Amino acid sequence: MVIAVALLGVTNLIVTGVIASSGDDAFIGKLRVDAIRSEYAAESTIIAALKQYQLDPSTPLTGTLSFPSGASASILDPLDAAPAEPGTVIVEGDAGQARRRLSVTLE
Repeated sequence: MVIAVALLGVTNLIVTGVIASSGDDAFIGKLRVDAIRSEYAAESTIIAALKQYQLDPSTPLTGTLSFPSGASASILDPLDAAPAEPGTVIVEGDAGQARRRLSVTLE
C-alpha cells in the first residue's frame, strides 16, 4: 500500500512537471509566431512603399497597413515626395507582443 501511494505521488509530480513545461513551450511558440508576423508585416509594408514610389513618386505611402493575420505595420518615416531625393523609409511592424522596425535607404 505504501509503495502504491509513493508511485502515485511520483507520477503526479512527473505529470505536473510536464504540464508546466508544455505551457512555457506554448508561450514561447506564440512569441516566435508573433515575431515572424511582425517582421513580415514590416517587410511587406516596405515593399508596398517602394512600389508606390515607383508608380507615383509625388504621393508616397503613409499611414498604417493591417494584415489578415492581425499584424499591422506603420510607416514612421515615409519616402520624400518627388522632386526631392527619396531618402529613407522606416516601418514598424506589430503582431501580438512583438515589434520589428525596418528601414530602407534609397540612393
